[in-house]
Amino acid sequence: MTLDPFTIRRIQQIMDGYIDAKVPASMRSSVQLAYELEPDGLVLSELRPAPALQGWERRAFACLRCQSDGCWHIYARANKPSTDEIPLWNAVKEAGGQQDFELQLQYVEEDPLELFWPDWQAHEEQEDYV
Repeated sequence: MTLDPFTIRRIQQIMDGYIDAKVPASMRSSVQLAYELEPDGLVLSELRPAPALQGWERRAFACLRCQSDGCWHIYARANKPSTDEIPLWNAVKEAGGQQDFELQLQYVEEDPLELFWPDWQAHEEQEDYV
């Protein structure tokens, strides 16, 4: 289902706030989150410094799509994250479909099946950021 302009703007606001809250300012030079809007949803990626590229290396790890039923569905990366490969996605059936985008984003955040979050998530629990 193609997203309408109002939904796109709403998703952008939610994602911008989420990313700002998820990655502490002290870690933003070593890891970032980004999303890429697609006609029917978005892809969530981790970015890490890549000195060889003189920039950031992007690794997509989650995909949220709005299906024709109006529900948001979650997909996890099926192949190993790499900048060289096109992502292949598997539906996360345990998440089901939800009409509320934020509920699905919360599922990705909580990651009960440990499908999404890269190894830096463990650092989030530390409170001694400078």
